[in-house]
Parts: sequence; structure tokens; C-alpha cells
Amino acid sequence: MNKINVYFVSDGTGLSTEQLGKSILIQFPDINFKYKTIPFVNTLQKAQTLAKKINKEPSSMVFSTLIHDELNDPFDSGDFFHINFLKQTIKQIEAIKKFKPVPTMGLDYRFGETASYEKRITAMDFTISSDDGNNVERYNKADIIIVGVSRTGKTPVSIYLALMNGLAVANYPLVDSELESRELPKSLQQFKNKLFGLTIAPSRLQEIREKRRSTGKYASPHQVQAEIRYSELLFNKYDIPYIDTTSISVEEISASIRTRLFNNVI
Repeated sequence: MNKINVYFVSDGTGLSTEQLGKSILIQFPDINFKYKTIPFVNTLQKAQTLAKKINKEPSSMVFSTLIHDELNDPFDSGDFFHINFLKQTIKQIEAIKKFKPVPTMGLDYRFGETASYEKRITAMDFTISSDDGNNVERYNKADIIIVGVSRTGKTPVSIYLALMNGLAVANYPLVDSELESRELPKSLQQFKNKLFGLTIAPSRLQEIREKRRSTGKYASPHQVQAEIRYSELLFNKYDIPYIDTTSISVEEISASIRTRLFNNVI
């Protein structure tokens, strides 16, 4: 089957549109989709030009969050599938709840005008400087401290939580000496309520490590299995909540951390 071109079209950054669209299309695993995100479609000319281009591509699909009718119309009148997430939802709320909307373009990137933007910037600064066990003296300022052996996904999860949720996240790599002692590192002991562990299937960890450094014991089956076994023993001994990252996304890991540490209220 030929690839189906899917466009995520927004008058803002397009990130929300893309996430919503992909969460729907992932339900069709047998279909070969090719994704394209088109941000900042904020003039009629841009909308018309893009709609005309898409019309030339058979079987194309468009998911949008365009708030103004004049930007939306070229896609509604095109010879392709189009759904506007915002329009449909707003119309339902307006009809059922009798609320009156005030159309505002590009809200998904205008958070720079709010306090949440400063919170995210501050959180990112903390998270980057506290990566991989650095600046343990600042752990008292951390909202979360992610722990786990090397290559379990600590850094991307930390950055995601900082960027998307404004959380100050440190991450700490568990090394051989700490694992074999089966004692929580001293730098972490007073922050047990902030700790969250990441683990992973040994076979997957070995695969990841071999791509990074194939020689030495770093990626050997024995080393990988021992590290995972000892890290999980440590998590269980100190009642540290943890999650297996083998087959779940950064977004899912982050949601689990928020739910289990903060009951998803942040």
C-alpha cells in the first residue's frame, strides 16, 4: 500500500495538533502514514497555498487546529479528508454549555506571556545542570530525582518533564559500587520522597549500549543483567517507585512519574 500523506496544520507551533493526530492514527498500525507538521499557517494566503498543494496529492489527510473560519475554509473545501480538532470541540461546548468562545490564534506558543514560561526556563536550567549526577548539592531544590543505571532513559525523561511541566528534575546514574553495596547513595538518602527509578529489559539495554560502546563489559549480557537486577533490588529495598521503560514512550513515562509522585497535580 502506498504511503498516505498526513498533514498536521496549525496557526501555532503545531505540536498539539501533531500529538492529537498521531494518537488517533496509531490506532491503525497496518496503514503506512507519512507525517508532515506545518506550523504558523496564520494568513489566508498560506492556507490557500497549502490546501492547493495538498489537493494534488491523492489520499492525503489533514488534521488542523486553525481557529479562524477564513483559514479553515480552504481545507474544508479541498478534495481530501480534513478534521479540525478545535472547531468540532468548541462547537460542542458552545451548543451544550452555551459558552461563548473568543477565537484566539496561536495559543499553543504564546505561553511566553505567562508565568509558566519562566517556570519552564528555570526548570530547564536546573535540569540540564543536574544531569547525570552533577550538582548533587542542589538536590534540595529538585522536584524529582530520577535514578537508574546508564541508558535507561533518565535524561530525555528529565528534559521532557522540565520543558512540558516546569519541573526541576535531577537524574542520578547508579554505578557498580553503589549497586553491589545495595545501599542508597548518601547524596540521595535525605531525598527519598523525591526519587523515581527507571528500569528496562536487559536485552533492550544491551542493544542500546552496544550501539554506544560495543567493547568492554559495558554492554556484556552479564554486566547488563547484574545492573538491572541490583537496581531493582535497591528500588524495592527503599520503596522507591519505578517503571519499566522497555516499550513505552517518554510521554508515558513522564505521565506515570507525575501520577505516582504528585497524583498528576503539579
